[in-house]
Amino acid sequence: MLKCHIAYCRIVISVICLLAVNTVAVAQKDAIKDIVKGFSVYKGGITIYYRNDSVYFEIPATTFGKELIWYAEIKSGPFIPGLMMAEASPATFINKWNIQVETYGNKVFIKDRSSILDLRINQAEKPWLEKSRMLRSLAESNTSPILLALPIKARGENNSILVDVTDVFTRNLEMFDLRKKYYTLGSQDTRRSFISDIKTFPNNIQIANTLTFETSQSKSELGAINSTAATITVQHSIYLLPEKPMKPRLSDPRIGYFNTNFTELQYESSAKQKSYISRFRLEKKDPDAAVSEPVKPIVYYIGPDVPERWRPIFKEAVEMWNEAFLAAGFKNAIQARDPPDDPLWNANDLGNSVIRWVSQPVANALGPTVVDPRSGEIISAHILVWADVLSLATRWYYLQGSGADERARKLPLPVEVENDLMRYVVAHEVGHTLGLRHNYRASQAYSIDELRDSDFANENGPVASIMSYGRINYIAQPGDSVRRLLPKIGPYDIFAIKYGYQSIPETTTPEGEVPVLNTWLAEQEENPILQWGAEDEAAGHDPMVLTENIGSDRIEAARLGLENLRRAVQNLPEAIASTPQNFRLLKQYYTAAMADRSKLLDAATKELYGVVEVRTLDVHLPQFKPVSAYRKKEVVKFLLTELRDVPGIITGGMKNVFEPHELTVMITSSQVDLMKSLLSNKVIMSFWNTVSTDTFDYKITDYLLDIQDGLFSELNKQMVVVTDLRRELQRKYIQRLTDLFDHEDEGITSDVRASARECMKQLLVKISAAELKTTDKVTKLHLSDLKARLTKNLRSN
Repeated sequence: MLKCHIAYCRIVISVICLLAVNTVAVAQKDAIKDIVKGFSVYKGGITIYYRNDSVYFEIPATTFGKELIWYAEIKSGPFIPGLMMAEASPATFINKWNIQVETYGNKVFIKDRSSILDLRINQAEKPWLEKSRMLRSLAESNTSPILLALPIKARGENNSILVDVTDVFTRNLEMFDLRKKYYTLGSQDTRRSFISDIKTFPNNIQIANTLTFETSQSKSELGAINSTAATITVQHSIYLLPEKPMKPRLSDPRIGYFNTNFTELQYESSAKQKSYISRFRLEKKDPDAAVSEPVKPIVYYIGPDVPERWRPIFKEAVEMWNEAFLAAGFKNAIQARDPPDDPLWNANDLGNSVIRWVSQPVANALGPTVVDPRSGEIISAHILVWADVLSLATRWYYLQGSGADERARKLPLPVEVENDLMRYVVAHEVGHTLGLRHNYRASQAYSIDELRDSDFANENGPVASIMSYGRINYIAQPGDSVRRLLPKIGPYDIFAIKYGYQSIPETTTPEGEVPVLNTWLAEQEENPILQWGAEDEAAGHDPMVLTENIGSDRIEAARLGLENLRRAVQNLPEAIASTPQNFRLLKQYYTAAMADRSKLLDAATKELYGVVEVRTLDVHLPQFKPVSAYRKKEVVKFLLTELRDVPGIITGGMKNVFEPHELTVMITSSQVDLMKSLLSNKVIMSFWNTVSTDTFDYKITDYLLDIQDGLFSELNKQMVVVTDLRRELQRKYIQRLTDLFDHEDEGITSDVRASARECMKQLLVKISAAELKTTDKVTKLHLSDLKARLTKNLRSN
């Protein structure tokens, strides 16, 4: 009987406990319902409740500890004239955080995962105990900062929690501080700030908050807004990263991809620096097929704001890249689509790759991406095309291409040429969003003869990669019959997409892919047009890594480019009709022509100090190849020719557009800058080479004397007259020689001082002789002044 009573009591207690648990669950559920009663409900991966600018998140327990990205960009705001690169334009990036949500007592912590992802442990198979020790040690030495702490308002069924995020989305968070974009913003006015839009999806939530700030009235300040207030809408996206990260692919310095860099700790050895390339997740439907459709294609939506005229052009620009993906084993891998007819679709959605049009007078385009830092997977791309980019591309094409392309000799350009230009601009940005960096080396891949050969140039374009900055074939001359002046998807692009996207199914780890990747990269040694060089160390010293230049011979490329530039400038008054608006346009084109001239000559100058880099990654082979002394002498001869007189592109038409003094200053500054580049520290120090093996070495004294002879060549004539421009160059030369002599520049060796002294002595003798050969009063005064300066320098030292 006692046993029966005990059993009965146990049953009763169990029932009571069960009822109590159910009662608590109902109470918790009711607690959330009570708090959000009357609120609008947005159900998604995180459910959002909203009413009268009060916002609550109901976060499911399944989200705790998961990897998320919190991304913010400008959705709308005031136009601020003068800001470079459109820092404050709609759709531009503000900041991004890798976060985790954790609960602690009655709080929710939003933790920054960036430092955790920067320092990782080796994932190779190890005993469980060994791995646990490494993880514990790492957790203790690299903790995640707490970005936000939010009080828990209630708990729901299935352990969800309710938090109040009103303050988070109605104020200017330090995490996404708009003052880093809008430089003159003052304090925020919360009365004029509110939540303007909410959308939820299974893996993504979006909240747009409109914030109003007091502003500075100093119009001279960069970023000043012409109003007492600025109202800016920020689009926030919180995106749940894939449960299973994509298999990463290791980067290599021989190929140009954007990277995710981190340090990997080894349990029994030193730490290693590792890097994963950025790429979309692309998997074959049929893994056994040589060429297969992808499981999920890369889709770019043409934003609804893109003008109708450009929509088909932008689609073509995207799908041009299918040529490269086909070589990597994928058919129809990349597609361009119009937005779906769905009210929930949003161009700002972090899950969508979108090409967006920005209606601001900015001549630019950008191709940023959002990347999963665990694997390098590109989550989405956000290509921005500003409305004024066509004016920039038109200027490129007219100044550099109108010599070879008769269609370009009248402005505005024909529709078909404008279409080609916009297709090229967008295709370049698509390449960035596929993970590709610039390849400046590809600009110098083809010879001068190839670029003037109609069969070759029309088939291959001017460069080996559309990711280069060699935009137009300015080498081709009138009569060469070269029609394709713009870049196409080139052999390097196809090679780079293969490296990033071709499947290597025989291994499951990034390290296991390395032998195959090395086999592919070995092709670069046999085929130099597949080589890469860009915004790394090579850009600073390698004369084969250049922007705004094409052709393997910098001297000949500059000569031919200057010929086409001269033709374009001479034709400008005919190309642009005479109106007040076009008068300003003429001035812009003339100024741009002078800048183009400088770029062509700067490319040649780089050979004076440059060293060609050979990335073999084999320590037994030479990594650097110096420019020969003979070649340097040829460069000096060419550049001194350009310094003899007023630049050849200066025409009578320019004198009618610029004020006389303004044109004089522009010409003089251009020539002085060129002369100074010949005597820059990096050029001077390049001659101090104790390991040179060149049998025809070029010594610093010989170099300086060659420059001096060229700058003072008129002193050898029977009747000496020095023009205004040459007088200025000669004065600047002596000033630079004085600086070298006095050791005012750090890093200059004592050999240079001795060489500068010898140059001064020889020049003093030459000037003394020239004084007897001139009757020109200004020249006589000029020579007397130079003689006095040199005498003073030599005596004082």
